[in-house]
Parts: sequence; C-alpha cells; structure tokens
Amino acid sequence: CSDCWGYSRKKSFNEGLNNLTFRATGFLGNTNYITKTFTIDSKKPGISRTEPRRNTFASGLFEVQFKEDNPQSLELYYGDINPGIRKFALNIETDCQIERGKYYCEIEVPLEDYDGKEIEYKFELKDIAGNTDESKPTKVKVDTTFPNVTDITDYDVDGNYIYFNMNIIEDNFNEATYSYFDSRGNPKEGKICSRLKEGVCYAKKSFSRGHYDLTVQVKDDAGNSVGFPVSFDIDY
Repeated sequence: CSDCWGYSRKKSFNEGLNNLTFRATGFLGNTNYITKTFTIDSKKPGISRTEPRRNTFASGLFEVQFKEDNPQSLELYYGDINPGIRKFALNIETDCQIERGKYYCEIEVPLEDYDGKEIEYKFELKDIAGNTDESKPTKVKVDTTFPNVTDITDYDVDGNYIYFNMNIIEDNFNEATYSYFDSRGNPKEGKICSRLKEGVCYAKKSFSRGHYDLTVQVKDDAGNSVGFPVSFDIDY
C-alpha cells in the first residue's frame, strides 16, 4: 500500500516454505525491514496402506504407509471394549523411512492383554496445518502365543534322507521350514510342512553327502516363530 498506516488483506502463496521480507519507507526515504517465514500446507495427508490386513492375525507389529510433505503426528489406536482402546504415538523421525516421497512406518506394541481376541485398530495422521486423515478401522485376530514345539531332537537319518517328526502345539500353525549355508557359504532353505496332522509335522527330506547345521523355524499365522538347531551328517 501507499500513503498508509497499516495493511490487512489476503494474499495467496505457493505450497511449502515461504520467506517474506516487508519493507516500510517513510516520507523522508528512511526504511525499515522485517522478515517472516511460514509454511503453506493446504493438501490433506493421505494414508494409503496399513498392516496387518483385515481378518488376519496380529502379534503386535503394525505398519502404515502415507504421503505428506509436512507430517506432525502419527498415532495408532487399537483394542476392544475390554480391556479398552489404547493409543500409541509413533516417532515419525525414528519409526518411519522415506522413499520417493512416501513414508513407511512400523511399530510394535504389546498385545498380550488381547491374546485370543479380535481387536480393531486405525492410524491417525496430522500435518502442521492441522489437516488430518484416518485409516479405515480394521479388525484383526490377536495371537501373541509362540508355537510350542516338543521332541525337537526327534529326527532320524536314513541314507541321504532325514526324517523330521515334530509335535507342535499351535492353533494357528503356518509352516515349519529349515535353512542352512552350503559348503560355498550360500544360504539354502526349504519347507518341512505347511499343515499339522493331529499336532504332528512329519516329512522326509533328501540331502547330499556332507555335514549340515540346520536352523528349523516354526511359525504361526501371526508371525510368532520359534527356532532351534538340528545337526547331522549324510554319509551316503
């Protein structure tokens, strides 16, 4: 404005950081300056994906993906009526990674109080301008109990075959696998079984001549797993 004592009108600015310098000039030519910095964020944040998916199992690990230039807070709400809904605030700097402008976040929370129950969870994201977005409430089944494997040393070697015979107590069994490093240091892995028959995982696997140090892993649908070593020699 000119020949004025003040100014009050709206002006439009670009999205992002804006650095403005105001200059006031008196009748005699003397001037004064003041600088103001602010950020324009008119775009609503967008949550694109969450894990675990609906009607699957949860053991405590939750993931969320979102796109937002100026995120301020990210909170996870989870639980049921009894023992109640709980809230956990994620640290965006430490719990998230940025790839191509998208945030990938994960956090693990204790779910032991909900073991065996069905809970509902959602994420709430807020930016520096107060814009918010919520993920769709998702129901998942909670399983925090690790598989219980008995007779873990019950295996037999016959020629170039090894017979696995494990008793496993797990309502939500997913699979039993083995892994090892071959003589060249390359990682190898294989599946032992993907279902139980009357609580038993039984399988016959063949191996070449040599010494083997396996790691057997038993996993349930929620991602809980237990592992143990199995060593043997194939002389055939």
